Order: sequence, then structure tokens, then C-alpha cells
Amino acid sequence: MEAYNDIEDEEFIVWNAGLGVRVWVTVGRIEDNRAWLEIPYDMVGPICLDTLLNEGAVDFAACTVMTRQRWQNDQARLRAEALRRMQEAEVELNEALNGFNRRKRQRAPKGVTEERACRALLELPLEGRLEGVQIKAAYRKKARTSHPDSGGKHEEFIAISEAKELLMALFDTQ
Repeated sequence: MEAYNDIEDEEFIVWNAGLGVRVWVTVGRIEDNRAWLEIPYDMVGPICLDTLLNEGAVDFAACTVMTRQRWQNDQARLRAEALRRMQEAEVELNEALNGFNRRKRQRAPKGVTEERACRALLELPLEGRLEGVQIKAAYRKKARTSHPDSGGKHEEFIAISEAKELLMALFDTQ
């Protein structure tokens, strides 16, 4: 343990590449060649001090604990990699949301397959152009009695919700 006494005050880096976050920490407890970091990072550990000092870095869960020298050598690459990962995740999320929104607009409600039936279900005029405010008002009126919390049936509430979505999608495209 005496071999590691000189590192008790040394600062190390905890790098979380997934979040792009870096914090400076000190060692809190040492046993043999194992160490735990100081509070509030004491859940990080045990880490092998020999590996940390010889290689400059130790991976622990989603983080990497590294020496100041290793951080200075690798920080540009690590930050660039974290930025690339975040950008890829953002693109992936946007694609998923766009796909979800397209599918939501394109699907016909279960049991309600045409505009006329949707209009009838929401008690809207069967002919003519509809405005978004008309559709939303008719939906709210029906939802008051159809919602399960108001004593209505779940299936009926789903049907009027899907009818509103279909009519709103048609309204958006006109």
C-alpha cells in the first residue's frame, strides 16, 4: 500500500464518452493495488492501480478513469468520438420520430376505414371541407363521454381518437 501513497492527492479523470462528460476526481480508498474514488464517485471501483498507472486508463462501466497525462494525449480524439456518437444518436432519433409520425398519419383507424365513417363517428358533417378546429372540437365533445375515466368504453375512445387522427391527417394534406 505504501507504493501508492503518493497518488492519494493526485487528480484523475473520469470520462463518460456516452454523455461527453469529464470530471476530475481523487482516490478515496486504497486496498492492496485496488482503489475506489473519493465521494461522490466512490461507487467507481475497485479499479486496478497498477493498470491505471502503467496504461494510463481503466474502463469501469460506462466510464474510463485515466491519468492526467493520458487525458492530455487522448482528449481531442475522445471528444471527437463522443461528438460523433451524439450526432449519430440524434440522427437515429430523428429518423425514428419521423418514421413514427409518417406511420401515424398513414394508418387508418381500426374499424373506421374511410373519411365518411370518421366524420359520422365524430358527428361531423358528412360532406364539405373541415377545419382543424372543427375536428378537434368534435373530438373533445365525444371524448368527454367516451373516455374510460368518464364511464365510456376503451374501444370507443380508441376509435374516436383514431378517427380524429385520420381526419387531421386529411386536413393537413388538403
